[in-house]
Amino acid sequence: MNEENRSWYLGNKKTVAGFDGPTLRRAFWDRLDWHIDNVVAPWFDNFKAVTGIDIEALDFDRKKGFLIVPLGNIHFHLYKLEQMDAFQSAMGEMPGYKGIEYLHENNAAKKWYADHLKAFFDGFEVSEGQIAKLHRIGWVRALYDEEQLSEICSRYRIVPS
Repeated sequence: MNEENRSWYLGNKKTVAGFDGPTLRRAFWDRLDWHIDNVVAPWFDNFKAVTGIDIEALDFDRKKGFLIVPLGNIHFHLYKLEQMDAFQSAMGEMPGYKGIEYLHENNAAKKWYADHLKAFFDGFEVSEGQIAKLHRIGWVRALYDEEQLSEICSRYRIVPS
């Protein structure tokens, strides 16, 4: 992992475990603009380069929250994590997918950092400029409508830039 990515993740488990909520939020805030520009915005660039599939050009049903994109004999499953249950339910109705057990193993509430995550979000703030920057990202606009973006933003305290 390169130094910029390592700094984004705020160090190792022992270091992060020693952070209190305000320290964790400050460290996150200090790296947020860089993260938006270098991680969030280009999230699907490699996917497009490898597959030729442009997420922004797809007819993605934002309300349904998922889309299956065939490419030759491969099917890519594009879904929003917050609508994973709807995706799994639909997959269970498709031939060849019946009986697949979906595990919910990546549950933050069960991880070593659960208390840190709660402390982090208890006072989380994001700036109006950062919200605007996120709204301008093409794949974000392709996957979320304004109502959905507003709902997501309503979870956080938004402060002036």
